[in-house]
Order: sequence, then C-alpha cells, then structure tokens
Amino acid sequence: MAEITKLSVNQALNKLRGTDVSQSRAAREDEALHEEMERLRTMKRRLQSNKPVALTDDDPQEANAGRIPKRITVAILLAVGLAISILAWGVLS
Repeated sequence: MAEITKLSVNQALNKLRGTDVSQSRAAREDEALHEEMERLRTMKRRLQSNKPVALTDDDPQEANAGRIPKRITVAILLAVGLAISILAWGVLS
C-alpha cells in the first residue's frame, strides 16, 4: 500500500489557501483588466461622439465667428501700453 503523509492542520490550510489565493488573484487581475478595457471603450465612444463637425470653406465668416481681428488686438495693446507709460511718467515726475 502507498504511504500516506500526514500534514498538520496549519500546513493543510496553507496548502489549500495557496491555490485559492493564486486563483483569486488571477481572477481579480482579470476583472480589473476587463473593467479597464470597458472604461477605455466607453471613453473612446464618448470622444468619438463629441468630435466637432469640420467647417467648410464656403462660409469663412462662420469659421471666424467670435474671433477678434489681429489689427484690433494690436491697437488695443498699443493703447494700453501708451496709457500705462503716460501714467507711469506722471507718477515719476
């Protein structure tokens, strides 16, 4: 007859827990990977659905709606610079 080796209770529990831990760790890793993949797919769908519609060249005014022309921006900056220099000269004099 084959010889039977007896394990202590702690050894038997550790042996049983060892396989369960490795399986549950792999299961947790698989679950985390699956959740991350789903999160990325959801983000991809959301980003694709929010793509801006490309404007056509037919209506350039619509493409520039809300933009301040460069001339006006430069004029405003020059006026502000001039006003600051006049105020600073008045304070220093």
